[in-house]
Amino acid sequence: MSEKELQQLLRELLPLACGTPDAIKPGTDLLKTGILDSLGLIILLDELADRGIEIQPTQVELSRFSSLEGIAALCREALEQQGPAGQ
Repeated sequence: MSEKELQQLLRELLPLACGTPDAIKPGTDLLKTGILDSLGLIILLDELADRGIEIQPTQVELSRFSSLEGIAALCREALEQQGPAGQ
């Protein structure tokens, strides 16, 4: 998955999971604002898993989910760990 494809995917999934387009506004702290709550996180992780991006929430700091950029970094790391079959 290219960086452009990943960014597009997250720009589609975050508003869906969070229930608001504010989720992709630059500089928004998704956790502090409450935009990404526990249910939204479950939805996001499930949608990512459906697309072959497996992130284990118990293996990463919650703060990494605070922004679009942080989530993108987690996705890139997950894809790298999965290797070519996960791409």
